[in-house]
Amino acid sequence: MSIRRIAVLALTLATLLGAAALGRGAQAVPARVFTELVAPKTPFVPLGNQVASTFFCPGMPTEGDAVEASVVVANPLDTAIAGEVNVLVGVGTPLQIPFEIGGRSSQAFDIAAQVDTPYAGVLVEVAGGGTVVQQRVSTPAGSAVAACSNDASAEWYFADGSTLDGMTYQLLLSNPFQDTAVVSLAFATTSGPRTPTHLGHLVIPPGTIRVIPIDEIGAKDEELLSIAATSNRGRFVAAKSQSFTGGSRRGYVLALGSPSAGDQWYFADGERGTDIVEQIVLFNPTAEDVEVDLLPIPEAPVPNAFVETASVVVPARRSIVVDPTTEMGGLPEGPYALVASTLSSESIIAERVLTRPAGDSRTTSVMLGSRYGSSRWWLADGVPEPTEGALVVQNVTREAGTITVSYVGPGGLVALGGLDEVAIAPGAVLRLDLTATEAAGKPVVVASTTLQLIVEQRFPRVSGSGLAAALAVPE
Repeated sequence: MSIRRIAVLALTLATLLGAAALGRGAQAVPARVFTELVAPKTPFVPLGNQVASTFFCPGMPTEGDAVEASVVVANPLDTAIAGEVNVLVGVGTPLQIPFEIGGRSSQAFDIAAQVDTPYAGVLVEVAGGGTVVQQRVSTPAGSAVAACSNDASAEWYFADGSTLDGMTYQLLLSNPFQDTAVVSLAFATTSGPRTPTHLGHLVIPPGTIRVIPIDEIGAKDEELLSIAATSNRGRFVAAKSQSFTGGSRRGYVLALGSPSAGDQWYFADGERGTDIVEQIVLFNPTAEDVEVDLLPIPEAPVPNAFVETASVVVPARRSIVVDPTTEMGGLPEGPYALVASTLSSESIIAERVLTRPAGDSRTTSVMLGSRYGSSRWWLADGVPEPTEGALVVQNVTREAGTITVSYVGPGGLVALGGLDEVAIAPGAVLRLDLTATEAAGKPVVVASTTLQLIVEQRFPRVSGSGLAAALAVPE
């Protein structure tokens, strides 16, 4: 790995970040091209006068001691919505659960109570747009919240993964369609790329989920394991389920992969401090080497201080791990945000692995970065209980402005006390509490009238101390 360091004045970081930021709403309208399809990216809330919206959830474990698995459908609209939850199991016909959810309300569907199988996939179909859908899972190892994708894909990528020290790693492959899908897996490990022949033609029957125990039959005792899952036939949905019960990590991760490679990834909730371990994992699934720039943005820049950025080369079909605290000199202790970008279009996948102290133990979160900024971000059901530090908000523009955090009440959006028109500087990061009881179990929105934001949510783990983390859902 070759690294060059560039000294950058901390006072100019916000300006550089704003120049790099690309909000969804600011993108130019592309020229009309017949049958051209846009690659799916970060899950989002579909708006507009849509006839229907479809959400492809990652899938989830549904049996075992202390396992809870649900899908939350939030309706922030004034009028009721109707739809159907389709539960995919290993064999047999998918279970169909019709629903109608009143205006300005939400409903949680207990998937674990509906099936008698180890794992289930979920497809949610809703008439119209404007709906927010997330899934929640709790296991003895920890808790996870994940947004549901707006589309299936012919390819899915996972940058971070490990099967050391008894860590479990399952790949969840769902096929919600009526035709059979055939999927091939390719690995990038510390010893180089591999394409196991026994994982080259995985058949996923229509309307089913297939679980691949990577730690048992795919790649044992791998310190770093990146995965590319590509379709030989049909589209599918892919997620990873990781339990960290050994080694330096603790916790549980269940999340969608990335349905495409990208050229820019945003992480709002980084932190440097005692006993905090952070890694940025960069995966290049292409056939060419890619140079990636990493730009840190301290929450409280020191005037006239130098903060180093890093430029790294990620070899073709390989992964590398970057430690921001050692590779970026001058980064002060405390929270910071980070942007990973490349001039090689649509070529990398970036995940952040962050392990923090939690009481007498520690907790690990693994998160894909966001591909773009947005002026509005949603939490489908807020937080399960009043939580300090529940929101991390990054301003990715060069302008100062304000943000407002609201919950969906019977009469519409209601600003939470102390979180109405909160000032945020250019390129700044705010950490906000959701301690008002109104935010518990209610849809919550973080919005700005002028700024593009990145929002991460943090929530209490059902088992153990500390907070788990996930990306909120942008419009």
